Amino acid sequence: MENLSPLGPVYQAGTMSGNPVVVSMGLATLKKLKNNRGYYKQLEALSSYLEGEISDILNRKNISFVINRCGSMMTVFFTEEKKVQNYNDAKNVM
Repeated sequence: MENLSPLGPVYQAGTMSGNPVVVSMGLATLKKLKNNRGYYKQLEALSSYLEGEISDILNRKNISFVINRCGSMMTVFFTEEKKVQNYNDAKNVM
């Protein structure tokens, strides 16, 4: 810890870094996840359903798009491209 500012040269900061309330909430969340093994399957099912509904709506409206999803993280790109795989692809989407 002596390496961290203000004692040391390493500056460490974040929105909730080191906040004891946030740490205790994080631990409580991890305990809930550990005790509910089906949570991620449920989250995947809900996310997949949402992706499908968004796709259906955009297809019905004839809007070109690509959806990238990993678990519950999802981004919709409105593009004629078939894939958006990296930063350069994403920044070229209009």
